[in-house]
Amino acid sequence: MDLGAFDGDFALALAASGTNGDVTIQGADIRSITVTDGNDIDFEGNVTTTGAVSVTGVDGIIQVSTGDTIVAQGAVTLNSSANVDLDADVTGASVALTGATNLGANVIGTAGTVDFNNATTLSADVSVTSNTANVQFSTIEGGQNLTINATNGTADLTGAIGGTTRLISLDVNAGTGQLGAAISTDTGDIDFQNTSAITLAADITLDTADTGNAGSV
Repeated sequence: MDLGAFDGDFALALAASGTNGDVTIQGADIRSITVTDGNDIDFEGNVTTTGAVSVTGVDGIIQVSTGDTIVAQGAVTLNSSANVDLDADVTGASVALTGATNLGANVIGTAGTVDFNNATTLSADVSVTSNTANVQFSTIEGGQNLTINATNGTADLTGAIGGTTRLISLDVNAGTGQLGAAISTDTGDIDFQNTSAITLAADITLDTADTGNAGSV
């Protein structure tokens, strides 16, 4: 199902399955988007909403294509039993991503939490920001630079970071931090200097010495 660009103060609701389960949205400037069933869901145009963007019940890939952003004044929920692929920036009041996530662009929660509920792989240098609340990650992999901003909340890093493929660097700016597993970078720094207090939920190893010149902690 290939849908052209939408415009107007209305809500779009979709449920697609079977042979029509793949949906491409070629852009929208509307009130809200709700997808409750589908296979692959592809945002190929810029999406702007005054309300929420919600994609759930999907068993394929949810993709935000390169150069095509999502900017929602309401919550952004992208929930797949397979993968979420972000190649362009996503902004919402809050952002919740469920499914193994490829993160190749920035994510901003303007008024709530930003949650990565499954494993995340970085494919570009990115920043993840909550203006008012927490940023939460499970595991993170990928040879890129990651900046986490949660100056009015907690950076909650529950899983291993760089456990298989080291990050280049990690910079965390948060009101507080919580670490649940080891952090490994290659030649870049692990920087919590702008985080007021850090709580350890387990024994933690911080490792910046893979190859070449080690970064600092």
